[in-house]
Amino acid sequence: MGRRTALLAAIGVVLLAIVSQGLTRVQIAVASQSAHQVAIGPYSGNLVVDARTGRAFVASQNGTIHSFSTQSGALIQTVAVGARFHALAIVPRFRRLFVINTTAEGIGTAVVVLDTQSGQLLRRIAMSRDPHGLAVDERTARVFVGTIGGVSVFDARPGAFLQVIHTPIQGVPLGVYLDSRREHLFFTQEGVTINGLVPIQGGSSTVSMIDVPTNTVVRTVQVAAEPSLAALDERTGRLFLVSRTMMVGDMVDTQHGTVIRAIPLNAPQPDAIGLDTRAGRLFLVASGNGAGGTGRVTLLDAGSGASVGSTLLGQYPWSIAVDERQARAYVVSDKATYVLDARTGAIRHTFHVGGGIVAIDQRTEHLIIIGDRLVTIDVSR
Repeated sequence: MGRRTALLAAIGVVLLAIVSQGLTRVQIAVASQSAHQVAIGPYSGNLVVDARTGRAFVASQNGTIHSFSTQSGALIQTVAVGARFHALAIVPRFRRLFVINTTAEGIGTAVVVLDTQSGQLLRRIAMSRDPHGLAVDERTARVFVGTIGGVSVFDARPGAFLQVIHTPIQGVPLGVYLDSRREHLFFTQEGVTINGLVPIQGGSSTVSMIDVPTNTVVRTVQVAAEPSLAALDERTGRLFLVSRTMMVGDMVDTQHGTVIRAIPLNAPQPDAIGLDTRAGRLFLVASGNGAGGTGRVTLLDAGSGASVGSTLLGQYPWSIAVDERQARAYVVSDKATYVLDARTGAIRHTFHVGGGIVAIDQRTEHLIIIGDRLVTIDVSR
């Protein structure tokens, strides 16, 4: 999606019935263009779904978080949280939304905690060590935030800061991923060596495995430089880390914290990643940005990492959402949203609704697309 203002309607919904080949009838709820417009831009930066309440939360660069109904697309509320960019994580059990504030340069500045029901701002915690990456453990009521040199731990209920789990590497934080089955947390850092040298762009990067019950670092290993994309398969105990810099995918064993294999990616440079654990497929979405804009999805076998096919898409696909129950992957591009068979990658349907971010509420079976408007699509049939 281009860098454009995303305008969403505050009131009113228009229902459209469309017929797509092989699909009976779907309902698309589009925020009414004639109603009052709510600016969430210059453009939206993140989208998360709370399936328990049927709400979608959208972050914008103007320092606000908007919540919408995943079924109707109606605006529920808007909350100001400050700063320009945001990373979001939902804690449904405790009705909490954790937000990382960052500057335009991508430097993390604070963690903000909101009540997802009332929208009340419960807590703002200033952070000086560049927070990046969020992971939630609802069973222990803990939220983990990556920072330079360690992982900060918060209580999910009041949002209070608890402690820092220090890692042997003082690198730039990239992401935090939790395997709740094995109670292991994984923390990626950019541009450092195993000996802890000064971070440099394009340098070696690491992943640290942390034992959650004891909050101790079990192992730190080197991975391909700048693993900016990741997907976690808790069923098989595999964490996939993708380096766009080196075009290598590292498969990490989440039981032992070791790299099982490094997979050369013979595919266009990906911009998004998706995983269907039931189908055993990993999806790498390449927007084609800088290469004419022609998009492509490459499918990998989640067990071996071997390429099993690719699908050519329209211009600039940016985001993917996977519905494992239906064995479908939804890829949104500038002009359309493609429904793919999760096993083969074949295009089953095309919705002529474009955008830059897509998510799915699997409880209500509604697709949420954010572009120059918010659209929800009933994909239950």
